[in-house]
Amino acid sequence: MTTFHAALRIFRKDVRRLWPQCALACAAIAWSAAYNPMGGDHYAELRHLLAPVLCWVLAISVIHEERLVGDNQYWLTRPYTWRTLLAAKALFLLAFINLPLLVFQCVGIAAAGFSPLAWISALFWRQVFISIFFVMPAVALAALTKSIGQVILSAGASGLALLIVMGLLAELSGDWSIDWGDLEWIKQCGAALAAAGASAVIVFQYRRRRKALAAGMLAGVFALCMAVVFAPFWSAAPAIQRWFSREPALGEQVRLQVDESRIGKHPLNRLRGSFDQEGVRLEIPLSADVPPGTFLGGSRTSVRIEAPGRTPRSMLQVSRDFHRASDGAWLTVYVPPDVYQSIQFTPVRFSATVELVLFRPLAVLSDYDVNPTTKAANVAGLARCQFARIWPNCVSPSDRVAITAESGEEPLIGSAPPLSPIPMEMGFQGLARTFAASNDPVAAPGPLSISRPVAYVERSLEARDVRLADFRVETGGAAPGSR
Repeated sequence: MTTFHAALRIFRKDVRRLWPQCALACAAIAWSAAYNPMGGDHYAELRHLLAPVLCWVLAISVIHEERLVGDNQYWLTRPYTWRTLLAAKALFLLAFINLPLLVFQCVGIAAAGFSPLAWISALFWRQVFISIFFVMPAVALAALTKSIGQVILSAGASGLALLIVMGLLAELSGDWSIDWGDLEWIKQCGAALAAAGASAVIVFQYRRRRKALAAGMLAGVFALCMAVVFAPFWSAAPAIQRWFSREPALGEQVRLQVDESRIGKHPLNRLRGSFDQEGVRLEIPLSADVPPGTFLGGSRTSVRIEAPGRTPRSMLQVSRDFHRASDGAWLTVYVPPDVYQSIQFTPVRFSATVELVLFRPLAVLSDYDVNPTTKAANVAGLARCQFARIWPNCVSPSDRVAITAESGEEPLIGSAPPLSPIPMEMGFQGLARTFAASNDPVAAPGPLSISRPVAYVERSLEARDVRLADFRVETGGAAPGSR
């Protein structure tokens, strides 16, 4: 009997024994993949939780059909090798997790008006990341345990270790979350490479069945993955991003500096948003020159303020910090109130490193039909937007699309879409929210600009002997005395 026929027999046996778990997992996958993030759903949290849990149960169950821990398993006397057994289990997981997920995601995005074939690459990468982050850890734990109870205890111990790590980071740094902004994909890829090490543990355990050594290897993989997830910002990350930019030469043409002729003036009213940081809001006037047919979007800003006789203060913010209006370009900075009060009228040296994203509009569309009942429309096959809210609410099979509402001025991107060279979504849903913004406080169904990031730009700014009081803007509008 060939290896293929032996693996197929094991596969058929597993299907006969585990068909109830297969049916439940496929039903949960279908329910989760049908979720549309554009509309309200009272069961959204249940959808997000149920599919992964049932997939984990199915993966653990199929591995435990031929347990690897112990010496008296019946399958050790059967006429097939560990390669045959591993191939059978991999075929089962592909058939009852990845394949149903791919099919139901295609059905979901087709029902939303998209062509699944046009997005097959994004759907493929979803399968890759779901396998790495959702399936492999469950398979690795199952390969090192005898029962579902031991899996639960192992998972609980891993969760406790994670909480301890998070607590230590919170105690040391005041915040365990480290926001990489638009470069988050670099950290995610690093975590994916680390998590993929679980596959080596699985192969080792099937080949050698040495539980203690495999458990130590899995603990090392977990520690490496956590180290990447909670790692501070890598200084090499901007260079990596520029390497993967579509048009890096275009980014080199961007010129950005503090516009000293506008110091003391303030931008036209820009209300404080729900994602703005706490602190005293400063608006730094900038002169920005960009290549024709492109525009800039904000990313992250590192600010340093030096006052005579005082310790320099450095701040990092990841927010909608760069914006343009009819009166020019501005950089928004939030300074702690105590720092501002102590040096607001003192001449200081202001310096900043601004990381921006250069966008190229692909098209400006005005010819699309808005459904009068749902207030939604499909835009060029790239996104589906709903206009019933203050801002356009758009979804797409990939969150790397930027949809911007036009209002007669330069487009504004509130925050850049992911800059990764490959789709990084890893959810069970077929649709993802895409980034949408508008310069108009009431977003009517007007022209929509479809843009994509083409270059990552990093620039240094400096202004000497300036007063913070000249940059202050009161929360909710322009400062007193502004134009």
